[in-house]
Amino acid sequence: MKMQRSIRRAAGLLRGLGVATDPTLISPNAHAGHAGTVGAYVTLQGETVVTPLHGRSQWPAGSTMTYIAVDPTGEVVMATSSGENQIYRYDAASGDLVKKTPVGDSPKGIKIDRDGRYAFAADDGSDSPSVIEVGPTPHNSVLSSGNERLYVILHGGIGVAVVDMERLEKAGELPAGDAPHDMDIAPLR
Repeated sequence: MKMQRSIRRAAGLLRGLGVATDPTLISPNAHAGHAGTVGAYVTLQGETVVTPLHGRSQWPAGSTMTYIAVDPTGEVVMATSSGENQIYRYDAASGDLVKKTPVGDSPKGIKIDRDGRYAFAADDGSDSPSVIEVGPTPHNSVLSSGNERLYVILHGGIGVAVVDMERLEKAGELPAGDAPHDMDIAPLR
């Protein structure tokens, strides 16, 4: 019931702005992985949920959700929680909460760059914006036999990140083709 009320409120807001809310424009399976569909997401100020307008249940979120952004691939949805000073990151296909990232005081607007690599949150109560590294999404990892390197699959990217385990810093990236999924390393003999 609350979801339907939120959807009606969101649709009313969109109509008030002159945006068509014809249900044929937002497909019931509109999310990443469905060609030709559009995922539309809404936060209502003061609410504690993110509402996909394409028929899925609401996604639990932080207090005082305010602004929302979708990455260029349509696979990542990010929303600001001004009440918790965090950015919520969701998998658009499943609605699963992937990560919460602490940011400055009272984050409001959020935008993701065209490459989908960084998100920028305007922290209303801080002196500067927050910059959050978005992707590609780490999917799996494997340690080298001597534990000196960690290889991280960049799902949604085209490579494998190499992490120097002594410095705990990214040392580089290896090309691995489009959308690598898994990896393992055979021991040296």
